[in-house]
This record gives sequence, C-alpha cells and structure tokens, in this order.
Amino acid sequence: IKNEASFVKCLGCSPEQLLKVVSIFGNTGEGKSHTLNHTFFMGREVFKTSPTQESCTVGVW
Repeated sequence: IKNEASFVKCLGCSPEQLLKVVSIFGNTGEGKSHTLNHTFFMGREVFKTSPTQESCTVGVW
C-alpha cells in the first residue's frame, strides 16, 4: 500500500467515510502483516508477507 488513498481503496471505503486507526508493533518476522491480513482482509495479502524473517513491510502513512 503506497499511500492513504490506496489504503482506503483496499478497505472499500469512500474517501469521506470516517475510519478507525489500528496500530500493530513487534519485532521483524513475528507475523504482524499476517495478523492484519487475516484480521481485516480474510487472509488476502494486502500487507506483504514473507516466509523469512527479513522485513518486507515498511509502513502505511
């Protein structure tokens, strides 16, 4: 997800709709992106995941 507009589009919301903000933190490779994908997107890979412990998600701004 490159920017706020693409994030809102992935959520299926209109730009005028109010949103809740959720944050998640932890060490590299602990499954933060996996958890968010399964919690909010029924497992669809919105947040990139990797089978290794190398970082592949920078953040959403």
